[in-house]
Amino acid sequence: MKIRLVILMAAVAIAIAASEFTADAPSAPVAAQVPAPAVAPPMPDNEPSRRQTGGPDERLAWETMLLADPATGRIPPDIHRRERAFAARLPERAGGTFVAELPGAPTVAKLAGWTYRGPWNIGGRTRALAIDVADPTFRTLLAGGISGGMWRTTDEGANWTLTTGSSQLHAVSSLAQDTRAGHEDVWYYGTGEIRGNSAGGGGAPYRGDGVFKSVDGGASWSLLASTAAADPTVFSGEWQYVHRLAVDAGNAAQDEVYAAVYGFIERSTDGGASWTRVLGNAATQSRYTDVVVSSTGVVYASLSSEGAVNGVFRSPDGITWTDITPAGLTSHNRIVLALAPSDESILYMLVSDLNGTSAEGFYKYQYLTGDGSGVGGFWWNRSAQMALLPGPSGNEPMECYSSYCQTVTVNPTNPDHVYIGGIHLIRSTDGFATNNLDAWIGGWQYANHHADQHWLVFRPGSSVVAYTGSDGGVHRTTDITAGAVNWSSLSNGYNTSQFYTVAIDENLPGSDIVIGGMQDNGTWFTASTVGTQPWSEILGGDGSYCAVGDASGASGMYLVSVQNGVVYRMTVDNATGSYLDWTRIDPTGGGSYLFINPFIMDPNDDNVVFVGSSAGVWRNNDVTAVPLWGNGTTSVNWDHLTLAPSGSSVTALAMTRAGSRTLYYGTASGGMYRVDNADTAPAGTVPTALNMGPDFPAGGYVADIAIDPADDDHLLVAVSNYAVSSLFASGDGGATWTAVEGNLAGADGPSVRTVAIVPWNFVHIYLAGTSTGLYSTFALAGAATKWTLESPDLMGNVVVGQLKTRADDGVIIAGTHGKGVYGLAIPAAVAVPDDVPQPARALAQNVPNPFNPLTHISFELPADGTAHLAVYDIGGRLVRTLVDGAMAAGDHTVAWNGTDDAGRAVAAGIYLYRLRSGAVDEVRRMSLVR
Repeated sequence: MKIRLVILMAAVAIAIAASEFTADAPSAPVAAQVPAPAVAPPMPDNEPSRRQTGGPDERLAWETMLLADPATGRIPPDIHRRERAFAARLPERAGGTFVAELPGAPTVAKLAGWTYRGPWNIGGRTRALAIDVADPTFRTLLAGGISGGMWRTTDEGANWTLTTGSSQLHAVSSLAQDTRAGHEDVWYYGTGEIRGNSAGGGGAPYRGDGVFKSVDGGASWSLLASTAAADPTVFSGEWQYVHRLAVDAGNAAQDEVYAAVYGFIERSTDGGASWTRVLGNAATQSRYTDVVVSSTGVVYASLSSEGAVNGVFRSPDGITWTDITPAGLTSHNRIVLALAPSDESILYMLVSDLNGTSAEGFYKYQYLTGDGSGVGGFWWNRSAQMALLPGPSGNEPMECYSSYCQTVTVNPTNPDHVYIGGIHLIRSTDGFATNNLDAWIGGWQYANHHADQHWLVFRPGSSVVAYTGSDGGVHRTTDITAGAVNWSSLSNGYNTSQFYTVAIDENLPGSDIVIGGMQDNGTWFTASTVGTQPWSEILGGDGSYCAVGDASGASGMYLVSVQNGVVYRMTVDNATGSYLDWTRIDPTGGGSYLFINPFIMDPNDDNVVFVGSSAGVWRNNDVTAVPLWGNGTTSVNWDHLTLAPSGSSVTALAMTRAGSRTLYYGTASGGMYRVDNADTAPAGTVPTALNMGPDFPAGGYVADIAIDPADDDHLLVAVSNYAVSSLFASGDGGATWTAVEGNLAGADGPSVRTVAIVPWNFVHIYLAGTSTGLYSTFALAGAATKWTLESPDLMGNVVVGQLKTRADDGVIIAGTHGKGVYGLAIPAAVAVPDDVPQPARALAQNVPNPFNPLTHISFELPADGTAHLAVYDIGGRLVRTLVDGAMAAGDHTVAWNGTDDAGRAVAAGIYLYRLRSGAVDEVRRMSLVR
């Protein structure tokens, strides 16, 4: 990725490398504050730390905890196909948002809905990229985001259009066009990524949904039935990971397509209607495969070494195969292949994890005669050159993150000009026969480019104009052969950014500031509600949890973190997002951290911060006292507030806004805890373990906790694992809980990642961000809770990773993992003048309210009919039925004495009462005091 910040001096780099610590081996405290420099030093570049601490491996481990079924430790088989089919049966908001159904909201606001907030200028992880040969100007490009879907531009990136349907799988991994004359409108894209994708997670990485085909130039797509799983409850393997697609442009008689899938090379001669396995072993399969086809129909393929059939193969017809694996290549992970277009007897391959090591290998092959094996072909092992390649830190080894980012491309007119991509993009003018130590031309820290390369393609007919797909989206250069290659981003409007987190100033009505942390794109800032305005980068790395302090002045305090729990306090310009000063603040001896690790600001005091870790919860009573410019852990003002359960980590934190200053937190092992007076509780406080009830999943990952801003005892909790009960509500501060998953429940139901409670007028809106989109409801009614999809046309079924709300002005922000950030502002209720007719409300507010021991509830029925009036607790459980039967039209009043249906007195607290009769369905709240 592109990092705008230069590397710090060597001492700071050492501090970054030492950022992983445990409670048994704490780092030294930060030294006394140094004098503030005239110009703020650059922020640390967190890419070195990301590389040293495991990168995709650590993300994969975190995602496994987040999503795996606790009973099996694995993601359920074929869950992404199953949950999309499940989601297709759920109700959708007809107006795109719940606002259209709010009584008393202004009419004009009811017509408004969710809006895209950006980032317009940031692309996400892009595995597939191609230029449309049917466009004589070659300005039509297709690009696929690994969780953002397929996109198309006809003006070389000035404008992009999403062509994947909102309910279709957005996991694009490979792309191919049929370039034969008269067939150029036919395209194929494959889905599923076996390594690295954070939208699907671990135990099993993000499984795909076969191959999609377009016959209209990529404007629309349909799934090839031949690649769909016959039994969606069984892991079918091959079509869930489509590594690469290739079309035989030399076969004029047949629509010949090849697919490199999990375990096999598949061949079709009817445009994907049917397929034949032509290479691989069904008993012992390879995880990684690759395939390329020459202009004359010669096919080369690779299969990783854990399969019984592995290595490199050549076929003159796609049917008969010869093993041409070079001598000495005994084991390997992924192998990617590239033919030289100007001399198709030459093949290059980049090898990940060469011969059981973490090193990368590189080979050149030339076909001579016969079947290409033995003396029929010649191999050059040029792996030695991979140990010393140029980069921003000097000469360093080639790094593909063990198959995460890996590509090789040959110049169309010169078979010796070869480009390999890993973290960096490296160029050779002699096929890597020697070390070209001036050939770093892209990647991490390269100007206007981005780390982690996945694809490079040349404009048809050009040997200098080239495009790359990386974790930063799509980039173009007009001369890839230049001494200094200049890149420009084509990602404006290519809405594929993958947000883990978002943040707003939750206490400042009217603020338009939004920040968010993204996969491998850092944390970015906007102060605009216009989605086409560019965002600005605050900090690089993998963006993690973040928070905005007081944004009312020209600048304010922000907290921004990166992977593995490294947290910075920054003073940020509230207009531009530029930082004015910074320091690292995570606690010395804090324990180990999750890849995306939670912390919160105290909503009552921005200077107070709580951080979760494997050691429990840490509290800092004044982070502004931590000296500036430090880049190590600090002991300043930190207290080890509580311990975590053995072998677990804190995964979610939330704090009440008033009253007891109560802290709630959850863990990766399914624990929920409460700490009263958390701002003043002493270090070593023993938290109250909450009894979550029999439905709460043992070993579940508590992903989020929402507290009602209007009622500290009203809670909603999300558990993110698949195949478990995932939503729980409490109306009494966690003493009792009710499962409220409702129509989201089921073995095929989505993973719930984030929740929010939004009070508005006399109703509450409950929101749940899931792996199949954002859902809302007005009432929590236990197993009968009805969740409805928000924004089906704009957000659709994309993963919603985090929600942030502001009760004072009704602002809601949703960060998605693949389609950017969306916002909504609930309008204030309108006071209608007395001389203007008002919509009738059948159900009146109870009198008195609050009450003890008796209250009266009045209602008006517009017609004779059956009426049902009942009282529920805040968790949606039935407490007392007051009316249930035939009633005449007109005014009625009933009393409630604070008892349940068995005549027992109920506890003090907030209760809901609901009237249903014909078209009338209304809910109000009341408060019982004791």
